[in-house]
Amino acid sequence: MPSSSGVTPMPIIEVRGIHHTYMAGTPLAQEALRGVTLSIERGEIVAIIGSTGSGKSTLLQHMNGLLLAQRGEVWILGQRVGDRNTDLREVRQRVGLVLQRPEDQVFEQYVGDDVAYGPRLGGLSRPELRERVRWAMEQVGLDFEAYRDRLTPSLSGGERRRVALAGVLAMQPLVLLLDEPTAGLDPAAHLELLHRLLELRAQGITIVFATHDMDDVARLAGRIYVLHEGQVVLSGSKREVFVHRAELERIGLDVPFAARLTDALRTRGMQLCDALTLDEAEQAILEALHERATA
Repeated sequence: MPSSSGVTPMPIIEVRGIHHTYMAGTPLAQEALRGVTLSIERGEIVAIIGSTGSGKSTLLQHMNGLLLAQRGEVWILGQRVGDRNTDLREVRQRVGLVLQRPEDQVFEQYVGDDVAYGPRLGGLSRPELRERVRWAMEQVGLDFEAYRDRLTPSLSGGERRRVALAGVLAMQPLVLLLDEPTAGLDPAAHLELLHRLLELRAQGITIVFATHDMDDVARLAGRIYVLHEGQVVLSGSKREVFVHRAELERIGLDVPFAARLTDALRTRGMQLCDALTLDEAEQAILEALHERATA
């Protein structure tokens, strides 16, 4: 959308026709991305969905310069990744990546030291570093005083995941990339993480996440890109994408539970509006029951 000055804002990340093949030139070559194009605007929450092997993780790693495109271009904050004048270290500070197993990113002995690792390399003074670590830990629900001296091997899986996320946030990125962020979390930790991500978006952080969980997509995302065999096959708002039930099913994907529920109730004669979240489904069902009662 054009700004008030009439100038169209530059996407914070733009991917233009990228290709990537693992073990290229060998009998084991595997083409992970085949001409992927997408753009991410500032302040969005964008979901990347696709079945296992569709290229989601590979795409995320291109979006912060961890991997470099073999063909095509990736532009981050107006800089072309791979250009000799582009500082990849700065790019990776501004676009933080939380890997599919974020607990594997935790490697220091103590929680506070692990969260401090990135900003310490940035040359912060001791008081600045302490406040940065405190802020990052608070963003993920870890009490600074209670956790800073905890041994990282003693943490639960969910706690290690929070520490890994705090370590990325301590760099104060403009964009947060997350690969399957809720995988393996218990229901309480799952919902808390979703809440934290919405809070980070409210603070102005752009969020891109890859997931198999369509309910998370319905709760969080404004837009969706659907990958299949290394290509974007669908994109748009979540309502524009999830209306393609048959196409999604063909490539091994589902729709949110609320959509399946309202579809099932329609087959039994209820006149319901489309719903993607449980709150929307509840409202649609209550409205339908009210109309039936007053008819």
